[in-house]
This record gives sequence, structure tokens and C-alpha cells, in this order.
Amino acid sequence: MIVVSLRELDMRTIAYALALFMAVAVAHAGEEPKAGKERLPVGADAPEITAKTWLNTEGGETPVLPDLTGKVIMLEFWGTWCGPCVRSMPKIQSLHERYKDAGLIVIAITREKADEVRGFLEKKSYTMPVGCDPEQTCVGKYSVAGWPTTYLVGANGTILYSGSPYGVEPAIEKALGLESSTPALLSTYFAACAGKDKDAERKAIERLLEKSSPAFDLKSWAERALGEAPDEAIKAKPLKGAKELTALAKSWKTEPDEKQTLALTALALGAPTEFDLESWVRERYAKGYPLKSKEVEALLEKRRYMKLLDAMIDRNASSGVIKKAAKHDGFRRWASEDFQQKRTLARKAIMALHYWMLGEAPKDYDDEAFARDLAINGIWMNKERNRVLGVIIAGDRVSKEGAAGYAERQLQRWFLMDAIGRGKSEKVKALPGKAKKEYDKIRASLKRMYG
Repeated sequence: MIVVSLRELDMRTIAYALALFMAVAVAHAGEEPKAGKERLPVGADAPEITAKTWLNTEGGETPVLPDLTGKVIMLEFWGTWCGPCVRSMPKIQSLHERYKDAGLIVIAITREKADEVRGFLEKKSYTMPVGCDPEQTCVGKYSVAGWPTTYLVGANGTILYSGSPYGVEPAIEKALGLESSTPALLSTYFAACAGKDKDAERKAIERLLEKSSPAFDLKSWAERALGEAPDEAIKAKPLKGAKELTALAKSWKTEPDEKQTLALTALALGAPTEFDLESWVRERYAKGYPLKSKEVEALLEKRRYMKLLDAMIDRNASSGVIKKAAKHDGFRRWASEDFQQKRTLARKAIMALHYWMLGEAPKDYDDEAFARDLAINGIWMNKERNRVLGVIIAGDRVSKEGAAGYAERQLQRWFLMDAIGRGKSEKVKALPGKAKKEYDKIRASLKRMYG
């Protein structure tokens, strides 16, 4: 392993970053990519998907017809023996849950036998269809050279994406025709509010919540929504934005009136360029769609445990709802077995942010020990390749701007899962404060360890 200091953002830093990524990948992969073998390229016809045994399907039947036309399919080649595969599986499960209703079919193929993976799937409560291909027939047809390998097959039966699982989501959104721009999604949500269609409004705010961030340029959004440059002769008044955005959502009209134009003008002149849209959307979502027992029961029945957990956090679930859900054996077992992982993910984000992206590492800290401890999935940099923009943790892209929020979210999950695993309840409104304190504890621990 090549290990260098991270005190300056120069080529030594980039070399360190690349060395760290490659060292971790090789150390945990189980086998290296086969020399000379290449994945099927984008644009190629997708071979038939086959497996000897199917898990997580009705009656063990093939989850899709041999004719792939008309279906968008994400095909994930993975194995329990492959460290990066195992670490990326929570992300694969989340893609399965997030885009299933939009038309995506996620299929995971392993070269292992059913008995070798069945227990792992049950323990982790992974519900995407899994095909066992011990003869490696499907593995061979798809030219799998390294693990994990991800393909996205379009509705016309051709390959739209060929690579790792960490970069597939934008291709999924494009294939399904889903808007991914946060400004556009905010406008879509406002239009849904004006249309008085409750189903459309809920879908719009849920999609917006997926893509919102704590550093949204509200000023630029208002300028675009206004459709013209604001009259700068109007005296600008600095605005925090939340109160004004709430009032605008309530009064939004498809055909702007004078009142709406004035409100947009005020935002275009005085709104912040870094507005916490995520918190605003989450608060509005929680008030508009409180989590009820019937929905909880449906999610438990479908084993959509992570979706339920996040719904509890996002929608301020009552202690009674949480306590009732904690009586469900599968949900409680899943929480008790996986809750520590959430703190581990938070710790990784805190390490990457403070010692790497913010450059707070002291001169004499142990680079090599830090590299082994961090164990991330990958990195991404700017076009000049002289600055690290973020890291990939368990399949999630974690940027410098979003790392603290990512860590605190994982810690909120950690606290709630710990309580559920013990059959207890938790006050959701107290989670942010508890997560912040735990964040500080982890930071202090890292300082003791690395300086």
C-alpha cells in the first residue's frame, strides 16, 4: 500500500486516494478482475437472464420473461464471498425499494448455490429477486470479469449502463424518465400543490425529499421560476426562506398572479444561496403525511424495513407506532443485527470529511492505520483530478457538503434501530440532538486515536 500525508491537495493526495481505493478493493474482493476480459459494452444486446435456482420470487419462478423488451432491469452480479459486494448490497436493496413502483426490476445473480446465500438474504432482509448460477452460465454470457458488476438493461433490450453499482442510479432515473434535478422537482411539487391532486402531491414531495439537500440555492431557483431578472430597484430584504417558501407553496398557481410574482421577486432578491431545503421538505412531509398503523403493517408485511425506518424518522412517528412495530419479529431481528453498521458508516463519513476532505489531519498521524480503518468503496474528484470531491460508502456517494448530514442520518438510524431491536420505543424528535452528540463523541474518539 502506498500511503502519504493528506495535508496538501496535490498529486500526493490523489495518489493516496487512488491507492487507498485500490488497496481496499483488492483486499476485500475475493478475486481480482480477469485479465483481458471486458464487460459487455453499452449499446450491446442484453443476453437472456438465467439461473439454476431463484430466491425471493413466487414459487421460485424466473422473475422476468426471457424477452426483456419493455422492462428496465438492473442486473447485479455479486457474492457473499466478495467484500465490496456485501458492502454495496444495502444500496442495491434501497434501489430495489425506491424504484420498484416506478418500473425498475432489480435482479441479483450469484455464482453460489442457493443454500450458501439463503441465510444471508434472510438475515439481512434483502427482498430483491436473487438468481443462483453455480454453473456460471449467466455470469459467462454477461462477461463478468470482476465482482461486483452492474448492468442496466433498457426497455428495448439493450445495455444502458455497464460498470460498478456506485454509478448506476443516474442511468436508472434516465431510463425510467424520472426528473432528478432538485430545482425542477421543487417546481413540480409546487405545481402538484396547485393542482389539488393529493396523490400527485405526495409522489412529488417524496421524490423531492430523495433529492433535496441542506445547501440548496433558493435564490437561483426563484429567479428561474420568476422567468425574468428581478427588478433590482426594489429594495432587497435578506430572507431566511423557510417561512416565505411555505407561504408560496400554499398560494402557488399554475398561472402566476401578481401576489405570486411579488413573492418570487422577494426570494430572487433576498433568499439565501445555501438554504436547508432538506429540512424544509422533511418538516412539510411529516405534517402532511403522518405515519399510520395501516401503512406500517403493509411495509412490515413486504419486509421493507429500511423504508419503514426512514418513514418513522421523516414523518415523526409516534412512540406508540414505533413500539407496536417493534413487536414484529422480523423487523426487530433486522434492527438488532444491523444497527451497529449504521454507526460504522457514520464514523467512516466523519473520518473522510475531517481527515480527508477538510484536511484536518495532523502532521504526525498514522496514515497507514487510517487507510485500513477507513475502508471505503471509492472516491471521485474534479475534472483536473487535483481535488477529492467525495467518497463512496456502502454504495452511497457522500460529498464534502453532505458528509455531516449523512453521518447524522446514520446515527439517527442507529439510535432508533437499537431501541427497536430491544423491543422499545424512541422519541423521534429527540433523534437529531442525540445524533449530534454522538457525532461529537466519535470526532473526539478519532482525535484521541489519530490526533
